[in-house]
Amino acid sequence: MADAHPTYRILLVDDQPLVASAVRDLFSGEDDLVLQAETEAAAAVEAALAFRPDAILQDLSMPDADGMTLLEFYRAHDVLSSVPVLILSAREEPETKARAFALGASDYLVKLPERVEFLARIRHHAQAFQDASRRAAAEAALRRELDEAGAFVRSLLPPPVKGKSDWTLAVCSALGGDVLDLLPLPGGREAFYVLDVCGHGVGSALLATAVLLGLRARSLPDADYADPGSVLSALARAFPSGPDGKFFTCFYGVADAATRRIRYASAGHPPALFLPAGDPAGAVFLEGAAPPLGVLGDFPYSTKEFVPPGPGRLLVFSDGCYEFERADGSRGSLKQFRDFFVSRPDATGADLLSRVRELTGRDALEDDFTFLSLSV
Repeated sequence: MADAHPTYRILLVDDQPLVASAVRDLFSGEDDLVLQAETEAAAAVEAALAFRPDAILQDLSMPDADGMTLLEFYRAHDVLSSVPVLILSAREEPETKARAFALGASDYLVKLPERVEFLARIRHHAQAFQDASRRAAAEAALRRELDEAGAFVRSLLPPPVKGKSDWTLAVCSALGGDVLDLLPLPGGREAFYVLDVCGHGVGSALLATAVLLGLRARSLPDADYADPGSVLSALARAFPSGPDGKFFTCFYGVADAATRRIRYASAGHPPALFLPAGDPAGAVFLEGAAPPLGVLGDFPYSTKEFVPPGPGRLLVFSDGCYEFERADGSRGSLKQFRDFFVSRPDATGADLLSRVRELTGRDALEDDFTFLSLSV
């Protein structure tokens, strides 16, 4: 909450002591206005840094540096760039006014305005600066909290295993709605999944994290973690869409080294892509047509099975890896995703992310990018 009686710190930079005396007289009886006067232009920036004013009254004509030059110094300084600067001039000149505003002046006053107007203008600019400073501080605090939350989510993700698994995750905002995980199961089997919550931000990240922790704790009632369809059905029961309308997609699979089979189920998620070693042109999608989780409530998801023809890589990914707007206005597709890995079968998720940014012509992502690569 803003202070009921804020204090405004005003720095006057003017080489004429009479002006400083006149301004002090105008401030007389105004307990919320604290004035500091500086008569040396060369010391103005240093004085402002020490005083930290809420507004600067800057004389236009000074012997060792004019007000325009000092205005440029203020605007170029990291600390002072946003402090309101009110130019004080002895003349009413439209061209000079225009130049002052072009250089970043907040106001232009002819010495000295009538007291009521003068104080009102000063308070207006000083109050706006304090409000903006509070907003900036609150936004910085929120950004720190979001960064900490994002770091926490990333700390939950499994460590890559050289020669076995690797992943790349990049979010399009401070907090994304994508997660992935690897879950060891009895008998040498391993479950894996990529999950994508609709939207972005705190709500999506909380839901994604809750699902990850629930799966990792094996806390879903009536779920057989070696049966992908059973897991997705349990997730549908445990996480129905709430008042916020959140839903999520998921590709959940189980790799069994003993039987050399992959069992999987998909809830509205893009199909995984199997890349045969030595024959990338034989790449196949592991399709699965079923609604996203949270859309239809309790839904019986079924398990499918895939038998790899030999060793290779299984790529599990979110739609942000291919469904984006290119710089030429076209949209990416699953076919183009497949073609990329057919032409570059050893490409990593980082390689694909670089390619996405190259094609879009920007570093910022349109959607969260989540890519998991597993050796089969």
